[in-house]
Amino acid sequence: VAKKQNNELEKKENKNKKFRIQVASFKEKKKSLEVSKKLMKEFSSEKNLNFEVKKIVLKNNDTFFRVINDVTVSLLDAKKLCKIILDKKYQCLIVMDT
Repeated sequence: VAKKQNNELEKKENKNKKFRIQVASFKEKKKSLEVSKKLMKEFSSEKNLNFEVKKIVLKNNDTFFRVINDVTVSLLDAKKLCKIILDKKYQCLIVMDT
């Protein structure tokens, strides 16, 4: 019974959270932009799959440029989008939006 309640609680919590799909992360912005363009062409037929480059500064002051989808989605939608990306032999990481 407790396990079922935990699953239901987890589902409710995930409904309120929003996620993004991360496909790549590079220290060079140029490289991230190139990958983003390539992905936009590759996935142009998918209407809900557009990519952007997001600058992230880590606690140790390293800067990375992540290639992520442009809108937040539910966890279920993130999993569906990741499947599409993985089917095309790309890496896919589901990240919580910050």
